[in-house]
Amino acid sequence: MPAQFADADATFMRQALASAAEGVRLGHGGPFGACVVREGRAIAVAHNTVLRDRDPTAHAEMNALRAACRALGTHDLSGGVIYATAEPCPMCLGAIAWARLARGF
Repeated sequence: MPAQFADADATFMRQALASAAEGVRLGHGGPFGACVVREGRAIAVAHNTVLRDRDPTAHAEMNALRAACRALGTHDLSGGVIYATAEPCPMCLGAIAWARLARGF
């Protein structure tokens, strides 16, 4: 994690937190959210939908990565950043690495 947490970082983390809260409110899954950012712009924000989708892989990070890839039309998110409300699990860490994100919070 970088030594300083910039204002922009806080903004994107707030988006991830808001998504997590919305997911809990809707009963979609656990209290987890994620935001994928590229070139200073939020590409995708998602929450955990394991319960709603009956899908054990529907973690917030996975949902955000899928949405970002669809939005950009590529599987390569090089230079991007992911903001997650909790430490990613091994599955999500693998997907983050395969997507070539530069860093995560």
